[in-house]
Amino acid sequence: MAGGAATGPAALVAISPVDNRLGALRMLLVLAAGLLVHGLVWCATALTRIDSEHRYEMDLAVLRERMAHDLLSARLSEVSVRGEVALSRIAEGDVDAARAEVDTVLAAARAAQEEMRASVWGRWSLSYKDELRAAERLLLRLWAWCRQCETGPGETSVDDVAAVLDLA
Repeated sequence: MAGGAATGPAALVAISPVDNRLGALRMLLVLAAGLLVHGLVWCATALTRIDSEHRYEMDLAVLRERMAHDLLSARLSEVSVRGEVALSRIAEGDVDAARAEVDTVLAAARAAQEEMRASVWGRWSLSYKDELRAAERLLLRLWAWCRQCETGPGETSVDDVAAVLDLA
């Protein structure tokens, strides 16, 4: 110890009480500044996270709207195609088949209505398995109908088509 000056923790005791109070105030000021910086960093992180979550929710809402739109478009296409099949059945004079097609048109329209209602109220969920099954049934019926147009009425049934495509 050159010159009798104290170092380290002993230096706080060795200096006058006025210097100790100033040192304590400086320490409190540094501590307050550190807490302020920490709070600002925490706020910035929280705001970034909230902004990210908000963007995610917005993207999810757009995706749900697109999916609902696509599903409604598919249902309306089904109604349109089945309506045309019913009209052709009427033109052919096959009233029973036309009535069956009109029943399927009504069922598809009701399903579209329920799906849109569920979508609006937030209870809607897409089932790809159900949609694929419905599309498969529709395509089978259309294919069977086209085959009947080529071979004549009554020679091809949906079950025959399903057996040919191994989908039964």
